[in-house]
Amino acid sequence: MKRYRVLELRGIDWTLRELIAGTIKKQDYVGLINANPKSWKSLDLNEIEPQVENIMEWQGGKISVVIAKEVVFWPANGGVRNKSGFLIADFFHSASKLQTAITHRSFPRYRTISIDTPCATVGNPNRNFYHRMVDSIPRVFCLWHPALLEIESVTLIVDQRFSPDELDLIKFLVPPNVKTVCVPYCLQVAAKNYIHLPTLSSRRTDDTPAWAGDSAGYLPQSYLMWFRPRALKWAECRQNSNPQRKIFISRSRARIRRMKNEKQVVSILKRRGFQEVYLEEISLRQQIALFNDAKCVVGQHGAGLANIIHMQSGGTVCEIMSSPHKLQHYSLLAANLGLVHEQMPGDCADKNGDVKVNLSKMESILDNLCSAKSFNGSP
Repeated sequence: MKRYRVLELRGIDWTLRELIAGTIKKQDYVGLINANPKSWKSLDLNEIEPQVENIMEWQGGKISVVIAKEVVFWPANGGVRNKSGFLIADFFHSASKLQTAITHRSFPRYRTISIDTPCATVGNPNRNFYHRMVDSIPRVFCLWHPALLEIESVTLIVDQRFSPDELDLIKFLVPPNVKTVCVPYCLQVAAKNYIHLPTLSSRRTDDTPAWAGDSAGYLPQSYLMWFRPRALKWAECRQNSNPQRKIFISRSRARIRRMKNEKQVVSILKRRGFQEVYLEEISLRQQIALFNDAKCVVGQHGAGLANIIHMQSGGTVCEIMSSPHKLQHYSLLAANLGLVHEQMPGDCADKNGDVKVNLSKMESILDNLCSAKSFNGSP
């Protein structure tokens, strides 16, 4: 498949062609509606095994798979509209994503293809590694619902900007009755039967703490128990029951959130037995194997820390922030995984700014992590 040069903007990796097309194309929706529970079938995800008790009570809200009739969906955006042109508001995994989709021309009149078999998509509302691993790929789990396994053939439509490794992992995770098809960004799909796969990491109860936010990493235990061994099998490695590696994730080649004094940080960490790694240089399989072997991980807040999902219970994570702004993504994920997590705030005004790490404070945190015996799961 032909790929186009990416125009790099903060938080956006659309190609120049996509940006131009989205600007000149007319929008193709007339308003907003909610899903129609009376005419569309809803499936309870709790019917998928294994069933385990979630660590955090507010993870226990109902997760539903909805089978909608006669809709058009945009795989690259996750948006869905009915045949009358109304966007289906509650098919977006958060109010903020819905508003962003509307602001950024959610439904241009892109070319639309029709598919006769029941269709689904993992969506791609945010295009970095964290959101693909926490928001998009986990939706595959929903396809294992008993009612969906009875369907002879399901087509899973995937946006072309998933990496080849990520696409291969998705194909490995889907049930035998699912065919995975990769499509360009500027393409929409008309489906007689659309299987809406929910975002597992979003809040599902009214009493979800306000600080948690959407897409904050609170994946259900049932998903984690299902996904982790399968990811290891895909990566062709076995679970390490006694991990010993200490790794430092470098962001020196990133565009944002770098360390101004990274050389001094690396020097201190190497004396403590840490290995400096550049995740952009290694494959997804190698990343899974690396974190499966990791006892302690140090890194700045960023997408690469999503790999802690492959660490073993009892491991430790030191997350370095650019600002005092406390983001909960990895503290929640760590709690769910049984990891000891410590967040070190920075002194930048911008949460995405480059930070000068307080070396003595970092060493103090590492000492505490090394002596920690348990983690109570409180963010």
